[in-house]
Amino acid sequence: MRDITKIIKNIVAKEPTPDERYTPKIILHWSTKTEGQIYHDLSTGKRLSYDESNALLKWENLSSLYLQYSTGATPRLTYIKYHRKQKVMELAYVEIPMNRAKPGEIRTFKYQYIRHWSGNTERYFVDLSEYPRQLFLSDGSRTIIMEPVKDILRDTSMHRRAQIYNELFPDDKIEYANFSWTKIDYVTKYLTYQRQLTIQTSKTAKAALIAKGNDLLSQAPTVFPDNTLNVGIVRNFHGISIVEAKAKWGQAMRFYYDGKNFAAAKAPNYDVSCAYSNLQDVTIYNPEDLQDGMFKKYAGLFAKPVIKQTSWRGDNNFYYCENPEETKFSTLKALAIMVKNPMYEQLAKSYKGIQLINTLDPHYQTETFGSDLNQKATTVDKWLGLNKYQLGRLISAQYPNAYYTNRTKIATFRKIVGPNAASLDNQTTDIYINNLKRLQDLTAYVYNTPETIAWINQMLPKVIKHPQVTHNIDLLLDISRTWRSLNWPRPELPVVAVSELHRLHDMYTRLLNEQQQQRQAMYAEEARQRAERIQKENKPKLEFRGQLEYDDDNYLIRLPKDEDEICKEGMSLHHCVGGYAHEHSIGSTTIMFLRKKSEPDKPFYTIEVEIGVADGKVAGLRIRQIHGFGNRWLGNDPEAIPTVVRWLRQNNIECNEAILTSTSTQYGMGSSFIKMPEVA
Repeated sequence: MRDITKIIKNIVAKEPTPDERYTPKIILHWSTKTEGQIYHDLSTGKRLSYDESNALLKWENLSSLYLQYSTGATPRLTYIKYHRKQKVMELAYVEIPMNRAKPGEIRTFKYQYIRHWSGNTERYFVDLSEYPRQLFLSDGSRTIIMEPVKDILRDTSMHRRAQIYNELFPDDKIEYANFSWTKIDYVTKYLTYQRQLTIQTSKTAKAALIAKGNDLLSQAPTVFPDNTLNVGIVRNFHGISIVEAKAKWGQAMRFYYDGKNFAAAKAPNYDVSCAYSNLQDVTIYNPEDLQDGMFKKYAGLFAKPVIKQTSWRGDNNFYYCENPEETKFSTLKALAIMVKNPMYEQLAKSYKGIQLINTLDPHYQTETFGSDLNQKATTVDKWLGLNKYQLGRLISAQYPNAYYTNRTKIATFRKIVGPNAASLDNQTTDIYINNLKRLQDLTAYVYNTPETIAWINQMLPKVIKHPQVTHNIDLLLDISRTWRSLNWPRPELPVVAVSELHRLHDMYTRLLNEQQQQRQAMYAEEARQRAERIQKENKPKLEFRGQLEYDDDNYLIRLPKDEDEICKEGMSLHHCVGGYAHEHSIGSTTIMFLRKKSEPDKPFYTIEVEIGVADGKVAGLRIRQIHGFGNRWLGNDPEAIPTVVRWLRQNNIECNEAILTSTSTQYGMGSSFIKMPEVA
């Protein structure tokens, strides 16, 4: 029997430090007066040129794990390793010193201590050997909260997540030329969700099916209608039916079925799995032919498409297929997921779940239907643990125009009501479904702790039976929110009669208001003391920066009059300098305005200057950023560059040339620069 706790302890013992093959590679950069901008590769100790650094960071280099940060940065760096032999995925946060490095200096990562609701840990482990997925801490103990996995994946670069997908699914690799967000997002679902109830076709059977289908098609190639985009053609042969498709971006796909085995593949080799997202726009051109082959039982569910002219490609010579009936399917995606999952066919036929299946991605099955599905069931109601009345009502509540909200109704209902949902009478079922959105808010993870979850589970049966059910659900939500905001130690959440909820709500509200007043008074005094301390520390900067004001024949550079003027500058130029107003006022940074002399009151560019202090005296000045409207860079207004250069020289201010010459029109520097003008 598999001992996952022992497996994890062995991994931790053998690998006390992160495996360098899977840690990010950091390019650290900083500015110096003598050498200008320094780029240092912490993994090799090599000093890089600007071009070398940029080359390592290019998206096309999927094998690269390079990230770039300035010294002093505190990024959330992640580490993910697939222990293939043990069928375990390891996830963690890691850290590395971010101060300036000496030439040739190599640095290594260490695990970062994490304090999380799931427990205090440095490393997490997901057991990939079975469903539902289980999460373990570094001591081998289990935790039921999957949020750390989602957090770590969310903080992981898309390059690394693409690599992880390729490690997990080597037969369906992500390439730069065929990048797919759907596949990257699927990694999270794969690590955290339940098994899908699907036809399981072995690799051998799939390969044989594809080989047979391709041989038949080579003898009788599919003829697509002229100039028609995104269409699938049904082909029926003896013992096998094939749908061959032209999808968006000109990608070709095939879908094979022999009544028992299933395979989906894409060009050019037709030997790897085909993402469902690639099928969603492919319309079945000849659904009438479904009747004659292996897809016969699905034939009545599909409508004949209407062919319409389009000018998407710049002319009117192309056509697309449109589904004329909302109560029937039209896409290859719908056919594929029904063939692969028998329960979806039942949903379509018995419960009119057309819109639900049309919008369903199999990767999100758990999100749609919930967890703990009865994998041995032969009917949909038994599969979901609901009665037929509940299922009919929930399916009818799935609205096609509210995809992201309403597709989760079934999962939400099952989660809230619990394992005995099928035993509810119709009247109680209606109360739950009519208040499902409120109940979803009430039970959402973001609002809950173990204490509030336990309390809600005890109170909800009482509230549901009360005449003012909607009002009382809102009360439960407000009480749980308020209770969570109280200071530790929090009072106990009592299970009370419904009539006592108002009293409980008012009591916690009064207590919270008192605590907030205390906090505000404390924080106000702390903020005042901090501002005074920082102002004292920054006194040399505050006294010096008046010397930085400058003007010539065409432009002027001056200090803001007050914090309000800085805020107005940000609103006028549509950038974030308003958030720097307080820091400027206490001397932590210095904001300057670059204005045209002809329009001295009209915002033009905003400059942030960093003033260094050593031994109580100003020691070094550096430009952090210069931004105009919408964060545009100074290279877009090159006539102003000479003024800025002369100002920099006069005050001995260090500035990266790229800040002056970039032509980017957004916050990022971009890759386009003008030639630096010669300034006398």
